[in-house]
Amino acid sequence: IFGYLLSYNPVLYKLGWVFFSIGAFVFGNGFTVIPLIQQEVVNTYHWVSMNDFMVGIAMGQITPGPVLITATFIGYKVASFAGAIIATLGIFLPSFFLVIVTAEIHQKIEHNSIVRAAIRGIMAAFTGMMALVVINMARSALVNIPSVVVALGTFALLRFTKLGTIWVILGVGTIYWFLNLITNGYLIH
Repeated sequence: IFGYLLSYNPVLYKLGWVFFSIGAFVFGNGFTVIPLIQQEVVNTYHWVSMNDFMVGIAMGQITPGPVLITATFIGYKVASFAGAIIATLGIFLPSFFLVIVTAEIHQKIEHNSIVRAAIRGIMAAFTGMMALVVINMARSALVNIPSVVVALGTFALLRFTKLGTIWVILGVGTIYWFLNLITNGYLIH
């Protein structure tokens, strides 16, 4: 069935290949693939806008497995239900098979100085890629004073308090809504 879906629709094939390729490069945690996803789906193939990409990231953050959910969201935007399935499987399967294949040798090489140096280099590269994503998202999301206030407030609350993430999101979301009402003159007559 999977092969049939891919051969039947070239967009599904490309979507599956892109997310399979991205899934093959998950390193560290899932957030390291966000720059790769953005590059492919926003910049290279123009499947979704930067705004839709940010919505996908935001939707993923409210669920377990945020990158998997983001892939599912983008797949759905590109090719409906079949696209959601293909993108989800594409991003999940490489790491699943990699864990099965490498689990035994991991214990033998994890303390090797060359392997550790390579991992540090890869993580540094991904940090640079994440910085690029943050800059691109900021350009699209921080469009007015209320959005900047909410972004800085969210950063401060998460960085300097022990508030739970869900409470911060709910609180700043409500504040942003009120700031927009005030800014647009809905609460002031």
